[in-house]
Amino acid sequence: MDITGLKYLDEKITSYYFCLGNKNILFDFGNNTINLQTLAKLDIIFISHYHYDHISGLIDNIENLSSNCLIYMTNTTFEIIVQIIKDLPINNTLKQNKINKLSKLLRIAYFNKENNIENLYFKFYRSGHTFGGYMLYIKDQKDKLFFSSDMDYVKNDFDRQYYIDQKLDVDFAILDGTKIDNNSFKFNKINSIKFNDINNLYLFCKLEKAIFIAKNLSEKYPKTYIIYDYDLEPYINIFYKNGYDCFFDKENIITHSFYKYINDKSPIIILSTIKRSNTQFFPDNLFSLHITSNDRLELAKKYFNKNTKIILTHYSKEISNLNEYCANNNFLYIKEGNNHYEK
Repeated sequence: MDITGLKYLDEKITSYYFCLGNKNILFDFGNNTINLQTLAKLDIIFISHYHYDHISGLIDNIENLSSNCLIYMTNTTFEIIVQIIKDLPINNTLKQNKINKLSKLLRIAYFNKENNIENLYFKFYRSGHTFGGYMLYIKDQKDKLFFSSDMDYVKNDFDRQYYIDQKLDVDFAILDGTKIDNNSFKFNKINSIKFNDINNLYLFCKLEKAIFIAKNLSEKYPKTYIIYDYDLEPYINIFYKNGYDCFFDKENIITHSFYKYINDKSPIIILSTIKRSNTQFFPDNLFSLHITSNDRLELAKKYFNKNTKIILTHYSKEISNLNEYCANNNFLYIKEGNNHYEK
């Protein structure tokens, strides 16, 4: 089995090109170096979630895709990507052209639904990494693969748990390798914030992190308003419309446009998107959305058979003990460029 690993910028490998069932397939599209000839021959693109390192190539190159190419993503991911395109600093005609092409090629992915295209069978599983994010099980008559993309598992938090309904018959399982030796990021631990005379505090975070942080802060500070800022509102509305809990049942979590109608002098914490990242970060208040080493080992043991080749990806180039970690656990890892794997 050959899988080509493609990097996002000069960072982690976030896109994977392979052939299965006589189809040219790309799993996630965060890479901008794929040549036009390869793009034109793509039959299927799977987009696991809406983070930019997994979709930037799609947004930049969608005009170069064949009209016969199929793009599978959940409705939540699709609507978030459309909003991201609308927020781009490009002219409105180009924005609309991208949205129109994406809409034409779109096929909605549903969790746990079985799909067939000629000799291909595939199924989507919830990843726990983002709202609407999925993992992919795909096979033809010869090879069986599993791509986790980015994934997470947090006990007692439904939206932050991956889900697989049964043990899978898999030859090659490509798993999230972001955290290989650190389990300290498992929990959302918001450090104590001392307000003193400060009434407004800004926290900058990714979309789904804003929601998880809002819940934690609302419980820690019940007399403080937790506000989704203006630049979060379109995305929060998409999550809410697609059935994800934005915790509006908690009286102190609201959107910024609603807060202006409240005549209240309570202190406020304003959650804003990472797009305003030229200001100070609050690293102690942020947490990882990636599966930890212990849970990855449990996943491999519980859902794959002993002959499955476990292959790590999305690892940081700064990880110095990757070879040792993989050797100790009988894992492999994807390198940039072509990778050949034997069963």
